[in-house]
Amino acid sequence: MSVQSPCALPQTRDREHWILRPASCPVCGETASSFVGYRGGWAHSAGKGIAVTVVRCPRCGLLYAQPTAFPRDLSHYDEDGYFGPYEPAAKISAAAATLATAAGLLGGTGRMLDIGCGRGESLVAARRAGWTARGLDPSPRFAAEGRELFGVQIECAEIHDAEIDSASVDLVLLSGVLEHVYEPMALLTEAARVLRPGGLVVVDVPNERSLVQRAAQAYLRTRARDWTLALSPTFPPYHVIGFSRRALRFALSSAGLETLELSTYALRLDVHATGRAARMAARLELVAQRIGAASGLLAWARKPALES
Repeated sequence: MSVQSPCALPQTRDREHWILRPASCPVCGETASSFVGYRGGWAHSAGKGIAVTVVRCPRCGLLYAQPTAFPRDLSHYDEDGYFGPYEPAAKISAAAATLATAAGLLGGTGRMLDIGCGRGESLVAARRAGWTARGLDPSPRFAAEGRELFGVQIECAEIHDAEIDSASVDLVLLSGVLEHVYEPMALLTEAARVLRPGGLVVVDVPNERSLVQRAAQAYLRTRARDWTLALSPTFPPYHVIGFSRRALRFALSSAGLETLELSTYALRLDVHATGRAARMAARLELVAQRIGAASGLLAWARKPALES
């Protein structure tokens, strides 16, 4: 498919930081795509980022930008706008619940690897519950804050550089990570490699087919705007690809992982927010939670056990 490129139109963010390159689907490699909308720059109510064209893959359902905006470096993650409100106790509690579920499925605690562990809240929960845990994150800022806040050691490394033995891990966490990755299949395949047969991976991503997203898209069309609220490739929180149930299941299967459970969960949206749109989104999210179309998407998957 051919879509109009927004690149020739005025941009409001530093264009020099982003390199626009044609791309195929990052999950399945499909070259065809369907237009979803423009996002960023002139196609953003606050003019954030630069304008890109968001498309959907007809084969697996993934959303991505075509052409894709690749950063020259990772300095954009150092901006204050990326680091939002922080509630460490809530993050530790959520990690503890995930680890408890994993221990039940695995028959006990074991070796856990958190890829993109942030400040290391999961490492705190793992330490308390008796797991042997290792955390990786590319951000020196997060590593320093993890040491200062929790006394945990976080390796500033990508999984490809961490030298982890094959079949050496019982549980891999990928929470709020895949939506930031330009090559998600390389990451998922590496996660599957380090898992032992029967080991688990937990993936947490935004649901780009949520009720709130679909309602927002319909609203923009009533305003005759060819924009979208999906993704944010060139402004915080820098979500460069977007998953639906279909796309996430496809990606896990392509990495050799068996999906055990795929569900949605409600994000915390303030029903008392001052903006009309924000209040409406919060109320829609409450409805979405009841019908399985909420804004968070959670998958539990397993590496198949070796046949005897």
